[in-house]
Amino acid sequence: MLVLQLVVVLILSTWATPFTITTQLEEVKHGEDCLDGPSASYEGTRSYTSTGLTCQRWNVMTPHKPSRVPEDGGHHNYCRKPDLDSAGLWCYTTNSSVRWQYCNVSKCQNDCLTGNSTLYRGKLSKTYSDKICQRWDVRIPHIPNLIPTDGGHHNYCRNPDNDPRGLWCYTTDPATRWGYCFLPKCN
Repeated sequence: MLVLQLVVVLILSTWATPFTITTQLEEVKHGEDCLDGPSASYEGTRSYTSTGLTCQRWNVMTPHKPSRVPEDGGHHNYCRKPDLDSAGLWCYTTNSSVRWQYCNVSKCQNDCLTGNSTLYRGKLSKTYSDKICQRWDVRIPHIPNLIPTDGGHHNYCRNPDNDPRGLWCYTTDPATRWGYCFLPKCN
């Protein structure tokens, strides 16, 4: 998977604009699936129910004809909350005998820093100046000099060089090589 992803980014880099490359790298960031706020605002990619059934695309009429569709148009099969159901996210299923089911999407962990920033293993992936972090194991748009001890198969802020100013990352912005990340200290 990782090799394929790198090949796609490298192939696309020969003709793609920096915006296209940034968009591809942002998809990695959004791979984590959790609720950050009310379930009505969920934009994740969970596509199966709490019992493991695959979600039906919202804009497809089989095996079930949807009576509700999410505001984003439903050209996907992700769990959503297109109604006022207080129980949370759900989807129509591809199982013809089960019309719909709830989806179990957990709440996001609130990120905060405990102790030395070199030990941080959270999922913060933006710099203080709001730049998206580049994956540490990708060489576009910047070739990393350092890789964190956890392998860097992600785009999360880290402190691999024990920088006294704290967490940082390479950015997906070709004009900004790297930036510091802000993370409040835990209480």
